[in-house]
This record gives sequence, structure tokens and C-alpha cells, in this order.
Amino acid sequence: MQQQVDYMECHPETVMVHTLIKVREEEKIITDPQGRGEERNVYTKFLQSNPVSTLTVLYRAEIIKKAVELKEQILGNMHLMMGDYPLWISFSLLGKIHTIQEITGIYRLTPNSASRPIDKKKRYLFDRNIIEIQEKFFKYCKTQHLLTKHDILEYKEKNFFGHRRLIRNHGLLAKKSILKILG
Repeated sequence: MQQQVDYMECHPETVMVHTLIKVREEEKIITDPQGRGEERNVYTKFLQSNPVSTLTVLYRAEIIKKAVELKEQILGNMHLMMGDYPLWISFSLLGKIHTIQEITGIYRLTPNSASRPIDKKKRYLFDRNIIEIQEKFFKYCKTQHLLTKHDILEYKEKNFFGHRRLIRNHGLLAKKSILKILG
């Protein structure tokens, strides 16, 4: 954590720092860490997936209120099945997010947790909630002219595959829901 504090003290434009993790399922490590360094428009990456493990996050206390207000402005009173992901997107819109290329935690995949429900309907609702969050932030970024044509094309291409996965895993219900989300 001291390394994160030191980095933020030297980089006042950075609003959040996180580190790498390993993922553990039962007793084996199933993934190696994936490095995600700072990028020019890091929020475009956050619109496609959540590259941050909450257990490694350090953020500026003076920014959290702005991040929460921005999240509420964009998502309104939308029911959220996760709290961290929309908050990280908000942070990415307010300043730089930096990844320290060091493993400092292990994320345990727990069956039947909030983000990995066994029940198919709950899994569908969780997956759909992620897409709804991504779409609302995407529309906000687009209306604020924060996205290049390349960003828009990349987002649509990546999310097309996410939508197809949702339909493949959840069938007709997902197809109708996605059409409603996309308008």
C-alpha cells in the first residue's frame, strides 16, 4: 500500500491506483496476472470490462464524493447489483487510474456469490445489469464527446460479443432485454 501512496503523492492527476492479482479457484491458481497500464482514454477500457480488483484499490478521499455524484448523475436510481464497477468508471472519467505492476492480492472465485450465482435467472440478471451500466456510461461519454470514432467502433464491437454471450447463455429473454437496452 505504501507504494500506492507514494505513486499518488508524485502524480496528483492520478485519482486511483490499483495493483495486480492472481485468481484462485478452490486450491489452484487459474490465471496469471494481467497487466493493465495507464492509457490515454482509460475509461474506454472500463466501458468494456472491469479491470480492477477492489481489494487492491486506493483512491483519493477528496474525489470519492465527485465520483459518487457522477455515478448517480449517469445511472440515476438504477438498481445496481455491484457497487465497485460503476464507481471505477466514474473515477476513470475524473482523472487517471494507474496500475502498479505488482501482485498484491489473491481473488478467490466463490461459487454462488453475488457475482457468480448458480441460479440461471440470477446470473442472467447480473450479466444484464453489467450491460445496462456499460450502455449508460457509453451514452454519457458519447454525449460529452469523450469518445473518438475508433473508441465507439471498438466499444460496439467488444460489446456485440458480450451481448451475443448473454444471448447464448440466457436465450430469448436476453435477446428481448438487449434490444430494449439498446433502444
